[in-house]
Amino acid sequence: MPKVIRNVFFRILLFYLLTVIIIGFNVPYNYPNLSTKSTLTSPFTIVFSMAGSKSGGSFINTMILTSILSGGNHALYAGTRVLYGLAVAGQAPRIFQKTNRNGAPWVSLLAIASVSLVFFGASFLPNGGAEIFTWAQNLVGVSNQIAWWCIGVASWRFRAAWKKQGRSISDLKYPNPAGDWGAPVVVFSTTFIILIQGWSSFDGGFDAVSFVSNYVELPVFALLYIMWRIAKRVKTPSLSQMDLDSGRHHDSVEDEEDNAKTAARASGKFGWLWKVYDAVV
Repeated sequence: MPKVIRNVFFRILLFYLLTVIIIGFNVPYNYPNLSTKSTLTSPFTIVFSMAGSKSGGSFINTMILTSILSGGNHALYAGTRVLYGLAVAGQAPRIFQKTNRNGAPWVSLLAIASVSLVFFGASFLPNGGAEIFTWAQNLVGVSNQIAWWCIGVASWRFRAAWKKQGRSISDLKYPNPAGDWGAPVVVFSTTFIILIQGWSSFDGGFDAVSFVSNYVELPVFALLYIMWRIAKRVKTPSLSQMDLDSGRHHDSVEDEEDNAKTAARASGKFGWLWKVYDAVV
């Protein structure tokens, strides 16, 4: 698991930050028509043109299409598994636990896929495409921020409970490099983003539709959380009572063998190449 986490970090560093830095060094901020939505004036297309390529726009269109398919596939898989997991945990209707003979949660899959179908169908309504896209974009954005806020709160309490119970941070498989400040920074920064991301609702006059699409999830999230706590009579455990061992991952024999092979390759003649390979692949 620590290897996977480290690889994700380096992949983001390589494919996102490095790409943005390269584009920033080559494409000036005042490039003509840079702010349009055409792929012909995409910063990526401009870089390809500067390099002498005449098919940059077509290449970017291909990349956008493959990214959409990849992102949709990921969202469909993740949403299905989350809904199935909630049903197994008793936090969603039991019908979503149903699987076929191969173990695929088909009911959850159909439920998640139907959401995409509804948005796709609504996009054909008169003048509805742009508004539907705005709603979907805002809902997804707020959902992501709420998810990261929850991750930050959970990480904050986990680290506090770990220390409260007399455990050493060095015992963790992958301690947070940011130390005690990592989780609070995530919580406060995501709170700030959630509160201001709907600022455009007030720009040039109050826009009720934009305001609702940006903030409707906040009361829904709070209501569902409070209702669950009341209905199930869930109490928040103290730091000393938190269960930190159930479901904890322990390296299997295969994991240890893989770690040994990776360490052996990294210490060899072309170790630095293997480190790059392990970080990217």
